[in-house]
Amino acid sequence: MSMWLRFVSASLLVAASASAQSAGVIDDASFTFTRAGAPYGTESFKIIRRLGAEGTEYIAQCTRTTEGRVVRTSLTTDSAGNPTSYTRATTGSGQGKLTARRATNRLTVNEEGAQASSRDYVFAPGTLILDDDVIHQLYFVTWRDPRTLSFLSPATKATGQGAVTEVGSETIAVGNSSIPAVRYAFGSGDDRREIWVDSSRRLLKVAHPAKQIVGVRDLPPR
Repeated sequence: MSMWLRFVSASLLVAASASAQSAGVIDDASFTFTRAGAPYGTESFKIIRRLGAEGTEYIAQCTRTTEGRVVRTSLTTDSAGNPTSYTRATTGSGQGKLTARRATNRLTVNEEGAQASSRDYVFAPGTLILDDDVIHQLYFVTWRDPRTLSFLSPATKATGQGAVTEVGSETIAVGNSSIPAVRYAFGSGDDRREIWVDSSRRLLKVAHPAKQIVGVRDLPPR
């Protein structure tokens, strides 16, 4: 084999290796929720990492069912977790569809249907999309070290800011397994969320104490 062919072959192997390391399933799970101890709904989601047109990106998709209302979302972020696009479609009660896209430091949200509208938001780097009625997006809250972050909920048009703090280590029952977890708190007052993650920062349990809502993963992470 000539030196040139050896160089090309080595380059292709390096590129293939980098691609393999950059792509894969981060998490694939389902959660069951209760409100005040009574069944309240389910959420199934998948978060993947892949190579996009501008480098590594994350895709987070879910189906959330609550009392006959079904919400389907798809969120794309860059390698730092900054949202680049978002879609949300709701059927049943409160049905509708919205799309959002980020350009520089602004996010444009377009809503279809009876509540049709278009609105721009200031959206600085580090700001997250967090809709109140889906939980898998909390992955992007705890995947980095504790910090204060800003967020936007396109579904309710609400914006806010909250501190992420580490509460301590606990053991969480998931299915028939007991899994070591780290517990975090995000926000304060009625907006406070409690989040439990495993050693890979995959969601195990979430809670919204003010609303008496608790969600627990159905099966241990693979």
